[in-house]
Amino acid sequence: MEGEWPELEVEKTTRHVNWSEICRMNFKQTGSRVMAHDIVEAKDGSTAELPIFTLRTDPSGLSRITSVSELHALRRRGSTCLSLRRFLHLEVPSAKERDDPVFVVQPSPMGRRNAVPAGQRGWIYFERLVSTIRVALTDEQYAARTVYANVPALKESILARAKHLRQAASVSNKDLQETFRNYITEIRNKTFSATSIDKKAASAKTKVTDVDLVFDLLTTLQGRVSLALAMTVRNLSLNDAASLLHLKADLTIQDGRGYTALHNATR
Repeated sequence: MEGEWPELEVEKTTRHVNWSEICRMNFKQTGSRVMAHDIVEAKDGSTAELPIFTLRTDPSGLSRITSVSELHALRRRGSTCLSLRRFLHLEVPSAKERDDPVFVVQPSPMGRRNAVPAGQRGWIYFERLVSTIRVALTDEQYAARTVYANVPALKESILARAKHLRQAASVSNKDLQETFRNYITEIRNKTFSATSIDKKAASAKTKVTDVDLVFDLLTTLQGRVSLALAMTVRNLSLNDAASLLHLKADLTIQDGRGYTALHNATR
């Protein structure tokens, strides 16, 4: 599937919310935005963190909120905002408004929207690559029935890549491995964006990024499926089969006819 959720009417509006309501929520920084989340409990006892709104401006309405630390600093700097308003001859808030200031927020029930085109997102690329491999394992005459997409060009792209993968597998192990190396190179040029500062911090702590994770998954997938791909389209010599087995091939993977590598070896 490819497409974007249409912008909701509520996302085009703003609200004024008091600090007393905001402070009970959880804050997450996504890029240069601060989002407020609420914890919702389901009937089965599980909980979910749902985005409520994006904080836009501070109580003075003069500057945008771009970080969680800035939000708390602004809350503590009520006197600064008051002095600034007096200097600019703006209306001075009452004592109650200073104790419980109002923030301008934008309802964001869908969270922060990803502006990166689907074709450039790393995880989507990986998902489509998995689909490509699944199609490549299918008899070419049935390939078109194996993949479905709401965009015809996307379906044609997957079918064309699957055909190329089958052709590489039909030539030699070297060509097949070279094709997978090209996929790995392509995926390193895709965009992987952390959904929040929390996720970025976790990645920094473990030293493992999304690119590294997908690279490892693709490398593992290459080893598991190469033997099944090769045996689907050509007869292998003992040496070729042994070299692919050395990559930790999964002997239980089935092609489009339901045959495993062992089935194909006995045909």
